[in-house]
Amino acid sequence: MGRRKKGTLLVSEMYDEPDPAEPPVSRTQDKAVGKRYEQAAVRLAGLPPGVRRKLSLPDEVLAELEVLATSTNGPARKRSRKRLKGMMRAHEVELDDLFDDTAVDRSRHLERWRTRLIDGSDADLQVFVDTYPLADRSHLRSLVRNCREDVAGTSRARKRLFQALKASLGQDVEASDKE
Repeated sequence: MGRRKKGTLLVSEMYDEPDPAEPPVSRTQDKAVGKRYEQAAVRLAGLPPGVRRKLSLPDEVLAELEVLATSTNGPARKRSRKRLKGMMRAHEVELDDLFDDTAVDRSRHLERWRTRLIDGSDADLQVFVDTYPLADRSHLRSLVRNCREDVAGTSRARKRLFQALKASLGQDVEASDKE
């Protein structure tokens, strides 16, 4: 057996000793976790830049997310995804906590409320106003009425209602539109 270069590690030295209290992770489980991290990386890269910057992630992960978001080439994008997967695993990023309060989830929440208000009754509007005290009941009622009367199906009334709902939640409407 030849001599090792200074600073190189054997494969057995690269990994920590397994903890006897923890059950060993199977290769299938390890691949599934890796796939979840890779999917999370793609989902995070799809978020608006302002939202990505607000996430509580290490700086190198955020920088790599920017690279993934701007890359269009197939092989470069794949390399970036793999690099992100490794970084997120190394920093032990909690995926469940990461997606609790993203703009995508808030947007879906608002879309559900908008559909509920348009299809529902005044009782649904009262529930919304009780839940979100910043809401202007009379303004929302007129916007909901405009959406119901919109026979042509244009999205202008629906957009106005969405913006009013967003403002009722106390979110900065102008900042999220610019990003």
